Amino acid sequence: MRDLDPVEKVLDGWNVDYEARYYIMQAVEKVVKADDYEQAVKIAAPIIEKSEEQIRLDTTREVNQNYLITKGVEITGLSPFITETIQDNGKELNRTNFIPYVTYNDPGSEDVKMLFNDINGSWFVRINNGPNKLVSRFVVEACLIVDASESGSCRALVVFLKGSTKPLIFWGGIITSTDLRKQTQFQKKGLAMRNRDFYHESFLRALSMCHNVFFLTLPSHAGWNNTPDGKRVFVSAENMIPILSDLFYDVKE
Repeated sequence: MRDLDPVEKVLDGWNVDYEARYYIMQAVEKVVKADDYEQAVKIAAPIIEKSEEQIRLDTTREVNQNYLITKGVEITGLSPFITETIQDNGKELNRTNFIPYVTYNDPGSEDVKMLFNDINGSWFVRINNGPNKLVSRFVVEACLIVDASESGSCRALVVFLKGSTKPLIFWGGIITSTDLRKQTQFQKKGLAMRNRDFYHESFLRALSMCHNVFFLTLPSHAGWNNTPDGKRVFVSAENMIPILSDLFYDVKE
């Protein structure tokens, strides 16, 4: 095994990416050549630590993204009546007709900014450059648009939240602040200012950021039904999916 050169010796044992390694080498090379190894380590250490932290954050983000991809596959597998698009009166409808995909970034000039931490899945509000105040922990895993029509209406929105065992159902596709509070654990302190309901707003933003938005076309009767892609499927109470069973009743309380 060959001996490490002086710069490699400083980097040995540290988990750093290529770009960080380049900048570290530039920073310590002159010191290393002067045979001041301890000073070289002091220069390299903060850069290395920052690089390792970035690697940890990037890894966490990748894990979170892969988790949501897996959940999307899981949700679409719940029923043959779940599809990415539907046809209504000869027109193809997709998620943008109902829930446009949006990523939010409040301008830095705003006095009140809402921020999303994609590492721990938390929403915060920062007021006048003050400390971040926790608003909610909404991460939407998936959403089903039920019995959608070309007019933009639907029977319901079914929203799957990370950490919740039961999906939220918003009848008529209308997400009111009151209905949201009824279906989630709501903490009142510090969540409203200047007529803005941050709890409700954070939920709407989380929903708009969700990639896993699909359509669910409910079968019209028991027995043989055609799925949106033309397959024949037998529907009965025995094969009803428990997590979606509430959709087959008109009770909306």
